[in-house]
Amino acid sequence: MKSNQLLGISMGLIVSGFTLLHSQSISVNEKNGNETNYTMKEIRKITFSDSVLIINKKNGKVPTYPLASIKVIDFQNIYSGINLFDKVNCKLISYPNPVKNALNIFLPTVYSEKVEITISTLVGKVVYAETIINMSANKTHTINTAEFAKGIYICKLQYGNAISTNKIIKQ
Repeated sequence: MKSNQLLGISMGLIVSGFTLLHSQSISVNEKNGNETNYTMKEIRKITFSDSVLIINKKNGKVPTYPLASIKVIDFQNIYSGINLFDKVNCKLISYPNPVKNALNIFLPTVYSEKVEITISTLVGKVVYAETIINMSANKTHTINTAEFAKGIYICKLQYGNAISTNKIIKQ
């Protein structure tokens, strides 16, 4: 049995662990005209499994809806596309791209703990690694890339459990 799960987190949802959706409520509109509304505060988990929508509520009730009977599932007041690291202020801006001899890493946020910057090949070989302690906001950190082979690299910024990555091209 394969299932796709949406895990409730306060007023938001994480879909497959990658995209964060925020919604205040959800409506299930069935083809027979029935409409059921739920606030996100009352939902523990939403699961799509074996052609059934399963809503696990925090009060222990578990309403189910056959997908064939559903006309619309409507998340009201929704906004999406927020990546998880933005929620904990971890953001990486690198330029120029493509790069020749020097890659600039701009960090728009103050990082009170250690920040790890790594640059890896597409097969995972680390070609550059540095740890910075107490990085100030709006500072640019320059990395010498003159000795890097031409190709595509992944630049990764890690702050605690938050990670931000950029693809860079070395010319």
